[in-house]
Amino acid sequence: MDAVEAMAAEETQAVTTVTEPQSATTVVAAATAPNIFDEDTWIIDSGCSQHISFAKELFEDLHPCGGIVTIANNATAQNLISVTQLAQKGVQFDFHSVPGKVTLTRGALSLTSESLNGVCVLKVINKSQLALYVFPELTYDLVHRRFGHASPSIMDQMMRRKLVTGLRVNTLAKGHQGLCDACQLGTKRRGSFPAAPRLDVVECNSGVHSDICGPIEIPSLNGKRYVLLFVDSFSRYCHIYLLARRSEFFKCVEEHKAAIENKHNRSLRKFTSDNAGEYLSDEFLDFCARHGIDRGTTVPYTPEQNGLAEVRFRILFNKVRTVLVDSNSPKQLWAEALQVVVYLQNRTMNTTTRRTPFEAWYGFVPDVSHLRVFGSLAYVYLPRKTLSTSGAPGGAATRTAKRQKLDYRAVRGIFVGYASHQKAWKILDCASGTVVTSCHVSFDESFSPAAEELRRQEFRLLSSHLALDFNYYARSATSEADLLFYSHLDPAEKSSADDVALLEDFVNSFDMSEVNFADVRPFLREYDPVACAVIDGIAPQVSTKRPPARNPVLNVVRKQQEAATLVALENVHAKSDMCLVSALGIAADPQTYDRAVSGPDACHWRGAINNEAASLKTNGTWTLMPLPSGKRALSCRWLFKKKYNSDGSIERYKARLVVIGCQQVKYRDFDEIFAPVIRLESLRVLLAIACIEDLEVHQMDIETAFLNGTLNEEVYMTQPQGMMTAGKQEWVCKLHKSLYGLKQAPRAWHQALTSYLTQEGFEKLSCESCIYIRRCRGELEIVAIYVDNLLLLSKSFGVMEKLKQSIGSAFKANDLGEVSFLLGLKITRDRRARKLWINQQSNVDSILQKFNMEHGAGVATPTAAGKKLTKQQAPATEEATAKMLKKPFRQAVGSLMYQMIGSRPDMAFAIQDTSRFLSNYGEAHWQAVKRCIRYLKATRNYGLEFSGNAVVLRAYTDSDYAGCEDDRRSVSGYVTMIGNCTVTWSSRKQRIVAQSTAEAEYVALAHCTREVLFLRQLLKELGYEQAATVINEDNQACIAIAENPAQHSRVKHIDVRYHFIREHVQHKDVNLQYVVSKDNVADALTKGLPRDQLEYLREAMNVKSMG
Repeated sequence: MDAVEAMAAEETQAVTTVTEPQSATTVVAAATAPNIFDEDTWIIDSGCSQHISFAKELFEDLHPCGGIVTIANNATAQNLISVTQLAQKGVQFDFHSVPGKVTLTRGALSLTSESLNGVCVLKVINKSQLALYVFPELTYDLVHRRFGHASPSIMDQMMRRKLVTGLRVNTLAKGHQGLCDACQLGTKRRGSFPAAPRLDVVECNSGVHSDICGPIEIPSLNGKRYVLLFVDSFSRYCHIYLLARRSEFFKCVEEHKAAIENKHNRSLRKFTSDNAGEYLSDEFLDFCARHGIDRGTTVPYTPEQNGLAEVRFRILFNKVRTVLVDSNSPKQLWAEALQVVVYLQNRTMNTTTRRTPFEAWYGFVPDVSHLRVFGSLAYVYLPRKTLSTSGAPGGAATRTAKRQKLDYRAVRGIFVGYASHQKAWKILDCASGTVVTSCHVSFDESFSPAAEELRRQEFRLLSSHLALDFNYYARSATSEADLLFYSHLDPAEKSSADDVALLEDFVNSFDMSEVNFADVRPFLREYDPVACAVIDGIAPQVSTKRPPARNPVLNVVRKQQEAATLVALENVHAKSDMCLVSALGIAADPQTYDRAVSGPDACHWRGAINNEAASLKTNGTWTLMPLPSGKRALSCRWLFKKKYNSDGSIERYKARLVVIGCQQVKYRDFDEIFAPVIRLESLRVLLAIACIEDLEVHQMDIETAFLNGTLNEEVYMTQPQGMMTAGKQEWVCKLHKSLYGLKQAPRAWHQALTSYLTQEGFEKLSCESCIYIRRCRGELEIVAIYVDNLLLLSKSFGVMEKLKQSIGSAFKANDLGEVSFLLGLKITRDRRARKLWINQQSNVDSILQKFNMEHGAGVATPTAAGKKLTKQQAPATEEATAKMLKKPFRQAVGSLMYQMIGSRPDMAFAIQDTSRFLSNYGEAHWQAVKRCIRYLKATRNYGLEFSGNAVVLRAYTDSDYAGCEDDRRSVSGYVTMIGNCTVTWSSRKQRIVAQSTAEAEYVALAHCTREVLFLRQLLKELGYEQAATVINEDNQACIAIAENPAQHSRVKHIDVRYHFIREHVQHKDVNLQYVVSKDNVADALTKGLPRDQLEYLREAMNVKSMG
């Protein structure tokens, strides 16, 4: 609404309370116009003594009116606005300038009426329309946050003294009640002492105080780690420069001097700083001498003499912490927050000068109407020639193209600052990781539950794009002076709502061969640590350079069957040890050295510490020496874990010394990082072969495996607690061998193990980089690697013993005997019957206990047959969404997912279906997840049964045409078997809308064929070359399309990528066979089935009770 309309609205909407008139009689002129006026139309009536309305709903409050009210015809069907009342309030009327219309004027405001049927009327925007123009009430708390949490006294003085423009003083006068939680957490400090006033500074550039801060432990998004500060002594105006290296200091000084002298046309007179090396360099001193700058330095250990800069840094970083805490933004945004804080501090009253630094620097009062809360949601208008390339309005990458009618008009991002030389805001586009500058922006500063969820999605998108694990503040008190400079984050600080929501797109598609589990692992770990270990184990590949994906939320889609299976990982062993403990529901291990050596199991933990220390010394892990100049020592800590047997009993106590690798800097402390892990599909293939061929299957665990890797980089570490050398406590450890926690440790260990296996004659498979084979005298030996756990297979026990002895001579290893518990899977065998069982009963018990459903009733099916889950069942209001967020829906899906991935293909469709609603779920979706848990309870002891007589691969595939009611996409499913061993399965929604049942089946067939080709290659390299693999399909038209390329009219629109099936049919890699629908095992992975049909197909998948 513009200013003139506001004047009219003020007058017309003032008729909200009927009060007793001054005179005893109120006269309302007769309304002779036809009854064609609505409640938003007001007739200007010169004969009316009071405003009057026929619409009762326009009144906010009604009171009886005394005296006499005279209305023509004893009724009115119009709204009448009194000329007399408006005139008494200073409104002037002009009935002559515009014929047939009336011009109303008050001060600088002017408004001309409309003419309707010869009557002069005013049109008023109704409340529903007005809501489109209403901005949030400018409360004290909102302004407090916009100003970067300025103090109440400063805000009050700025308001009273009118030191800024753009603030509505009357609303600010409401005051501030209570303490600001973010301020208390971010800026709490001891009391201060007043400083003496300076009398020698009389104008800008009289003096500059400077300081440099860093290195900051967490690099900014663009790699900056140092902050150079300049404070003008007269105005207190601050300038900062973000540096990647200290060597950039002198260039910034030259630029700053030129800028400020050009601004004020006067030379810089005095430069004050501490005695840091940059300020004492010959280059800088010569610079000051050439330009006649008086140099001032502080006396050693007297930072007060450079108090303007020292204190300013403290204030700035207090504010940085505060705005990051308040906005729940990751610490990686510290640089953006710092720039905003400096911007705000320059526009906030200085208690010494009693005015804002901006006014003292520029000579006029700043306008602050454009200020917004840091970290709030922002929607940036997309120009007509800029097109969003994302599938969602939030976090969309952009490209130059003509915008179409149905394209998004805006892109969602995060507000991170103000443009330096433009009248615009800076918005972080989380999809591309770039900062967009625009003045066409709408803000959501409410931080409501819905807005918070959108912000979390943006930060998850940014984290995926940058391949970073973000660190967040916990809203709890801490004794650390500045957590920003310490990047190690306790798991308890991680936001549960942030974490597992990233699983949505992964589980939604549920194609294990196309998922980058390295992206998913950190978000699943919070809810199901066991699943963390297995996801590490089944990750097919990850590239250190992440190509852009179609999905804007989780960049997990990768090309099929890339050879590498090297997963970016930090300290995977220490974290995977935690998995078994969680699955068995056992109390947590001690978190610190002091707790371990003083707790009830102190004797066991001391023994474990001594064993670890002995291993470190035996391996020559480090040399003790003074820290060289210019080098930094990494911190270290102890981790304590109990190792458990499959029955839950304690196997041994284990202590491990780890380096806090998050303090490392890429290209200085390390280069490449990865750890090899075996895919879970490949593990089941090996177990299936072992079952059918009656092979020996044993396990070995390499003790302190990472210590076997040799470091190529120069790395220093502080002395470990409990291993300090007397008289040399200040010395550090120069590392020669890798340690757990170092980012390069997995790579170093992998290189050492690969070197050994290669020397022993083993060859790595091309399709599975974690499996090594060797043929000796016609007998096959297999070594499968999961970090420091080795799975060994051979035909004879004698060969197995020799293999284990060879490995034991090269590395310190524990012989765990025949495999019984691996990656959370309990494995049992009956070698006489040639059967093997895979079970996760302990994980089922953990799930039931976690969600308090151990005493609930079970159900016979994981989904209700015929019932569909839709987006319409999700909450539509913020209140309903906030209520549902209290339900542990995401945690439950994350826990159930691991159960399905490990041994329960019968649950694949149920988990895929419920996971589509991880970002917005309703009561129906929550009940569906609870049904899955109840199904697990009813089938608690079920698992996979392996058997068979020959290593022969076969597969089943199916689809549910238009099975999703939200977008009418179909669901694909497949099951592959070796003998009678179900080794891989998938349930996923198709990425296209199929136009027929045959097309949906054809797309599902392509999905299955890709998996079959991988398994054929794996079996071939293991020595089990296959004839044409039978794929069972229940749609004759689909088989005809695959076998007959001539059917052009029916398939011409199908994407060419699906037609690769024809080539493999012609080459006899696959053999398509028709199977009736009731015998198609994959049918259970595409839809909810009745109990009888589900139990029949579950038996066919060999998911059976373990007894």
